[in-house]
Amino acid sequence: LAELLGGRIEVKSQPGVGSTFSITVPIRGPANDDSPTGRSLVLFIDDDENMRYIVRRMIGRTYDLHEAPDGPTGLAMARELSPHTILLDLSMPTMPGEEVLTKLQTDRCTAAIPVVILTSSQSISERDIRSHPNVRTIIDKQNLTSERLQALLDDMTERPKRKTISACPGEDGSDHTASSMRG
Repeated sequence: LAELLGGRIEVKSQPGVGSTFSITVPIRGPANDDSPTGRSLVLFIDDDENMRYIVRRMIGRTYDLHEAPDGPTGLAMARELSPHTILLDLSMPTMPGEEVLTKLQTDRCTAAIPVVILTSSQSISERDIRSHPNVRTIIDKQNLTSERLQALLDDMTERPKRKTISACPGEDGSDHTASSMRG
């Protein structure tokens, strides 16, 4: 876990004296700032703060990662940010991931955004994926590695970045037109 978080574990031992174990983990905030980074934007929707931290450590330097702690916040952020990819947990208390998927799929502003399911839940199957055309794959959180997530996102963001114009109505029904970089 220390290496996964970008840190290390050290051991110093002297016979007859004892051993000292130390762990070093870098303390850095997420790469979420308002300045354009030129990196593909990824939205991670998960109520588990620890999991968001782990994913932030895995991809936060490579991608412009934004985080939502629940489904309603994630849906609003998806409309506002128009991310290249959404990472989504299925087991959330406020709004289950399946409901988030359905709302993403039925909203013209978010229907084309690819979704990767990151979950420890076994409640979704390959058959369920076919009913949600924006879902690209499912990754069990227990099998999640930095290399696997990086490779998947690298493949999904391989196409050249292009400028897109989004003219989706805001929550209040008003029309917001925004430019964003999208991979």
